[in-house]
Amino acid sequence: MAKNSKALVTLNIGEQYKKMWEDSFADTWHAYGERHGYDVVSIDDYIDKSGVGYARSPHWQKCMILEHPDTQDYEDVVWVDSDILINYHTAPCIVSANAEGAKQGKVGGVTWQGSEKPNAERFDNGMRRVWENNQAPWVRAIENPTFQKFFELGGYPLDYDEMMNTGVLVFKQNEAHRQALRYVYENYQENPHTSKEQMALTHYLISRDLVNPLDSRFNKIWDTMMIETYPFLAVSGFAQDKRMSALCVNTAFHNCYFLHFLSGPSRAFVGLVVKTHNWTDSWTVIDRYFREEAAVAAAS
Repeated sequence: MAKNSKALVTLNIGEQYKKMWEDSFADTWHAYGERHGYDVVSIDDYIDKSGVGYARSPHWQKCMILEHPDTQDYEDVVWVDSDILINYHTAPCIVSANAEGAKQGKVGGVTWQGSEKPNAERFDNGMRRVWENNQAPWVRAIENPTFQKFFELGGYPLDYDEMMNTGVLVFKQNEAHRQALRYVYENYQENPHTSKEQMALTHYLISRDLVNPLDSRFNKIWDTMMIETYPFLAVSGFAQDKRMSALCVNTAFHNCYFLHFLSGPSRAFVGLVVKTHNWTDSWTVIDRYFREEAAVAAAS
């Protein structure tokens, strides 16, 4: 029986991912849940155990969460990717943030245009740099990339330039949202250009005007923040300066509510976040740690 009416739900299939979440992320979820009245639900197996479920990447199981037995007793189900740190010191209740959208039957999510409201400067210094640093040959081959071009490659064209990272989504446990997710699961396909399920789910929700754009701080991508604000960390050698890296990633953590670490090199920064302190104390903790480390090194 659910203790609260709201739940943070994620998927951790395999011991490696379960351990990563439990060791590095879960404590911030539980602290956030205690503050705002959420249960935390971690699903550790495929929801769809048919050949369809196993034929695609596990990310597609996101589309089945409202049908899982462990989510049935909740009124509000918030999907959160398991590689997200929650700044429980300042993050407000995300279900409350989506209250007006929920009244219109919409799913809460962070979109590029609707949530970020970017200008040319932010686009050039953020997304364009991310694409230029992407190692996938097919991404680097796109001339003047836009989100529209990515959707066209994925086979799901959009009439306007928009994107949503599906790492944080706010659902109601109702028939309309269950049917929407089931439709995506049954009618969209995965290919090398769809970013697992992300293009499919984004295309369906955005093209049908089913997204309520949330404050972008509810799903900040560390990779994008780093390349926009701290681009030197992407240069070989700079990220090895742990004190500087710690100061940068903690600044990002305290400038947002949910900080998303995508797979790859960005995960190395997770362990540098001082999760238990608010921003005014984090710098003192970091400074003290590295001063003590330097003193020990000098003494030896």
